[in-house]
Amino acid sequence: MGTVEWQRVVDLTQIMDRRNGKDRLAELIELARQEQKMLTVVFYDINGLHLINDTYGHHEGDNLLLYVSKIIVEGLTEPDLLFRLSEDEFILALYDETEDGAAERMEKALELLEKKREQFGIYYDASFCYGVTAVYPSDKFSVNEIITRADERMYIQKRNFHIDRAGMRLRRNTERGRTAPGFDYNREFLYEALASSTDDYVFIGDMKTGIFRYPAAMVEEFGLPGEIVENAAAVWGVLIHPEDKKGFLESNQDIADGRVEHHNIEYRARNVFGEWCWLRCRGRMVRDNEGKPEYFAGFITNMGKKNLIDHMTGLYNRYELEGTVKKHLVDDGRKFGLMILDMDEFKNVNDLYDRSFGDEVLRVTAQMISSLLPSNARMYRLDGDEFAILILNGDWDEHIQIFNRIRYKMHRQQEFEGKKYYCTVSAGYAAFPEDGSQYLELVKCAKYSLEHSKLLGKDRITCFSPDILPEKERPLELMELLRESIEHGFAGFSVAYQPQVEAATGKLFRRGGAGKMDLRKVWQHIAGRIYTAFGAQRTNQPVGPLDFQPGRRTVR
Repeated sequence: MGTVEWQRVVDLTQIMDRRNGKDRLAELIELARQEQKMLTVVFYDINGLHLINDTYGHHEGDNLLLYVSKIIVEGLTEPDLLFRLSEDEFILALYDETEDGAAERMEKALELLEKKREQFGIYYDASFCYGVTAVYPSDKFSVNEIITRADERMYIQKRNFHIDRAGMRLRRNTERGRTAPGFDYNREFLYEALASSTDDYVFIGDMKTGIFRYPAAMVEEFGLPGEIVENAAAVWGVLIHPEDKKGFLESNQDIADGRVEHHNIEYRARNVFGEWCWLRCRGRMVRDNEGKPEYFAGFITNMGKKNLIDHMTGLYNRYELEGTVKKHLVDDGRKFGLMILDMDEFKNVNDLYDRSFGDEVLRVTAQMISSLLPSNARMYRLDGDEFAILILNGDWDEHIQIFNRIRYKMHRQQEFEGKKYYCTVSAGYAAFPEDGSQYLELVKCAKYSLEHSKLLGKDRITCFSPDILPEKERPLELMELLRESIEHGFAGFSVAYQPQVEAATGKLFRRGGAGKMDLRKVWQHIAGRIYTAFGAQRTNQPVGPLDFQPGRRTVR
């Protein structure tokens, strides 16, 4: 829409442009904070505006904007706010309104749009998708962060809208017997898009010239002459393991001769580090009009790498983390840090919904956290709801900055596919070389620190300190000593009676009149130290088969 046309929309609907609107929204947020009122922000996007402009002209698109804006403005009261964010995107701020109330008002606006559109000469769909987010007086979000939250929720509706529309078009075309239109595309861009969007290696070859193309990542890993390789079978023949070379060359020759059209073979190839990698090559041969082999294309999978990927989240797994850490320990010895994260009370998410939804929460959480990391940090999936972040050569407090960013994003109710949940994170951190010089040692320190964060109330990070070790190891040592005592007839076990005396009479206090005295069970280690048996309960670990009959006999 041009400047003149948009000014007409602004004048007729009394809405603001982007810059003035965002300034006014900031003022409205501050007003709501001062008056302890809730403010609900709505992000709505006009459906199909580009199609209407292309089909009926921009003037008709302007009329649609005027119509929608008029319906929205009619439902506003002082000091509500409406402004245009982009060509077909608008921001609505409703003062002293809840999320549910805002959603009801938007649904009512959609009903009015459908009901009145023919009165305004609109004979096509007039609708929008929207997302709402509440801003509480205690919130500290910026204007851009609030708009982003509303946009994310709007996208859920917009995505479903496009899916439904695609289904409707398919059904309509099927009913009318229409065939699909022709589709043309830039082959160069297609190859680049495919090669950069998968962990597999995409290849394509001209069977008449013997020239093949491979992605840059494969060139780097296996030291190929370049992305364009002539006589590819011979080049690969040098890299193939001697035991696999015969089968590799025979399979490729069958494709070249046109004897088979599909190719699925596993073999070992040597990378630039001299390591043997198991590869799986799957491809298909395409013939020309004369039936001769013309193109051969497919995917090459590094099966070693596949085993290092967590398929649910797409993150590298614990085995890749171990390999990466050990590599840095050997190769350069530069400082790095290991942070282990755990989602607090994640079991509640599974219990409230189901494990399938919980898996989706883990996936979107992993994506969200990964997007917050700097270039020198990488995230890994461990077990269950545990993740690790490896920070290479970072500043002394970079792990604190990273955790605070994550904590900030997780520190309010989340929503996925219309379902709400709340889940904070706790973390433990260990650094090389200060806290350990071996992989397992660093993991142990980071995990102990994580457990310390949990004991302190969760939703925090604990950096490893030597003081944590005795707190963790002493109960574990006690547990083993207690098990040993039980297995040896309660050796060193005693029961100490702790009588309670009534001060007024000097008589023993009898509970419930049954004549039983209060008593404390204590376990006396043969070295002379005395621990209460209940002290071991903090570990939440089973002691063993607790048959106290031998213990009773021992005490007598």
